Amino acid sequence: MLCAYLRMPYPAEPAEPAESAPLEERLAWQATREVRHTVIRVVRDHLCPRISGSAASWEGCDLDFTGVIFDDAVLAQPPACLLLPRPAEP
Repeated sequence: MLCAYLRMPYPAEPAEPAESAPLEERLAWQATREVRHTVIRVVRDHLCPRISGSAASWEGCDLDFTGVIFDDAVLAQPPACLLLPRPAEP
């Protein structure tokens, strides 16, 4: 479900609404961005438990990030465990 949320349409460079934009629009933008970044951090931390100290590991899980846009600095410098090539399937 987390991967599905991240695959939902999202602009490649989400522009923050101007200060003159209605408060509701600015709050909606901030809420969406916060949820996305939290989901990305949770996934990252569970894929790299030795680095993050997470108790539960998702290493070896098949996660589908097809079309996901990883914006901002959440994964600007991904941990090495996310950069390793996946083993070939038999």
